[in-house]
Amino acid sequence: MKASNILKSGFCLFGAFALCISAYAGTYKTITLDGDFSDWVGVPILSSNTTATGNPVDFLTLYAANDENNLYLRVVYNDPVAVNFGGTTIYIALDNDNNLATGFNIFGNNLIGSDIGWSNDFPFVQTSSNFNTGESLDNAAAAIALYSTTVSEQEIGISRSATYTASGDTIFPSNTIGLAMYTSGTTQDDFLGAGTYTFAVPEPEHFAMIFVGVVGLLAVARRRFQA
Repeated sequence: MKASNILKSGFCLFGAFALCISAYAGTYKTITLDGDFSDWVGVPILSSNTTATGNPVDFLTLYAANDENNLYLRVVYNDPVAVNFGGTTIYIALDNDNNLATGFNIFGNNLIGSDIGWSNDFPFVQTSSNFNTGESLDNAAAAIALYSTTVSEQEIGISRSATYTASGDTIFPSNTIGLAMYTSGTTQDDFLGAGTYTFAVPEPEHFAMIFVGVVGLLAVARRRFQA
């Protein structure tokens, strides 16, 4: 094979490899929900609110990651706050089809259309005209650590196998979702988001093998050009 053809083949393979890598989004990682945030290293911020509001619940940043089984969230507060008890509730908003028109417009701020909500760990169904439809969900309760205590940050797990009880349909019909956090206040000061997240998948091992092959082909071509 001519060196020029080797180069062409190498660049084609490298292009295919690059396309595969660029198709991935989000962060694929398994998080242990134990209040130890060291396993969040390398996970980028999904959304932030850098202005201190002085509200009882003052959100700072939201992170998201996933593995095959769960969606993981990490919420950080500007100041330590007693949450999940004593009337202090945090809400999660999930726009599961990434479509503002199909879900509840939180605070009317036109930032997210929430199809599924969580009041602390309790899940409920939402529509554009109903904050809570009263429909039931299976396997959808959120796991939260640390829960019902004073915290500076929390980590949350939501099962990707959660379904609507009546239909059995998944609550995650789309790979791209919208996420936000809010409290029982009435203004955008109580709102963190909205962030758009696309579920990540683990990188197949054969992509790494392709990359090694591409590097080898380019090395051979270089040697032949120099000969």
